[in-house]
Amino acid sequence: MSLHRKITLNRRRIYGLAAGAALLAAGTASVAAASGSAPAKVPAPVEVSAPDEAPTPVPAPAPAEEASTPTEAPTPVPAPTEEPTPVPAPTEEPSPVPAPTEEPSPVPGPAEEPSAVPAPVPPRG
Repeated sequence: MSLHRKITLNRRRIYGLAAGAALLAAGTASVAAASGSAPAKVPAPVEVSAPDEAPTPVPAPAPAEEASTPTEAPTPVPAPTEEPTPVPAPTEEPSPVPAPTEEPSPVPGPAEEPSAVPAPVPPRG
């Protein structure tokens, strides 16, 4: 990719993002103005300080008693005992389409001769 093409694509992306942000801000302001309310103030996020004490370790869970008992295996689904009925093959052979015995008659040509085009009339004047 040439450098010129890369710069052009980056400019398009930046201008597109800027235009989208401007439209979003204008749309939000127009909705707030239409509702008759002042724009809502969003509080700044409060930073949470890390606790000084170490977290309490969680004890490992005790081995479950249920794990030692065998689980029931699912019963297998029996296969169908019935075989599907085969589709009978056709016993009759289709009759062949008969070929046409008549030859088509040739198309007759035009019987009359075309008339000649008259010569152009010279302009008056």
